[in-house]
Amino acid sequence: MLQTRDTASLSRSQELWSAFLVGTLGYTLLYLVQYALAERCCQWHSKLVLHSLSLLSLIGIVCVTVPRWQEFRAQLNRPEAPHRLESTPTQFLSLLVLLSNSLFLLVVIALWLAVILLDPCPSTL
Repeated sequence: MLQTRDTASLSRSQELWSAFLVGTLGYTLLYLVQYALAERCCQWHSKLVLHSLSLLSLIGIVCVTVPRWQEFRAQLNRPEAPHRLESTPTQFLSLLVLLSNSLFLLVVIALWLAVILLDPCPSTL
């Protein structure tokens, strides 16, 4: 029984750390790939690739963040939650994943706005 609980706790911890890395890696890869493809998109006269990359990154981060939000709401709605001041490391990590992925979600939206508003072709002035 104890070994099963430790295995479940380790699996849960690995799941949360993986979810934590999704937001960071999603933003980083989006930033690098958009920068690398900007010149190609100028040659193709289309920003469809940049839009699809932004959308893919946005969907990936949302898919990881929504379950954390649901867990957080479930923890707040427990009857013993207001009386308990201490939290477990898993609850802390779940909240950290929720907050950091929310931040990276906003950053990905800001990068997508840059794609929408700016032209990938450099202007010669």
